[in-house]
Amino acid sequence: MRFHVPITRPFFLNVAASHGFVDVHRPPQQLALYALAFVPLPGYVVTPAFFLLSVVHFAADTSFVMSVLFHAYLAYVMWRRGLRDAFDVVITYLGSFHVPLLIARCIIASRWHELVTLMYCVTVSVMLSSVVTRHGTFVLGHRMQMLVVIHSILQERF
Repeated sequence: MRFHVPITRPFFLNVAASHGFVDVHRPPQQLALYALAFVPLPGYVVTPAFFLLSVVHFAADTSFVMSVLFHAYLAYVMWRRGLRDAFDVVITYLGSFHVPLLIARCIIASRWHELVTLMYCVTVSVMLSSVVTRHGTFVLGHRMQMLVVIHSILQERF
């Protein structure tokens, strides 16, 4: 399933979209997982994996129960208000809570290379936000969903 969402919060979208670059400092055998993003998997495989791994990935911020409750809230917002509002909630969460916690985890674990890469990529992404988001719609397609799945696996597993 592909999601076409009007961009209403480009700053948070760019922060969220660029935070996965912390993975570039991983060993090559782990980064090889990113090749899966180019495998033409059907949407009925990719989208459920995307949602399930999102629950697992956000659990690192608080707890598994809180992540399940947050995702239930997102489903409620989508049902009552639509995809755009649910997307705004999750993007705001990513930009204002998830990424700052990732920064804190990098500092606590002395993962300075990851921290510098993250800060650089977020800064460049935010600076380029007017170029990247000029069309006004963000498409969360299967390849982007697979990138999120792989990032979530690497952050959880290794």
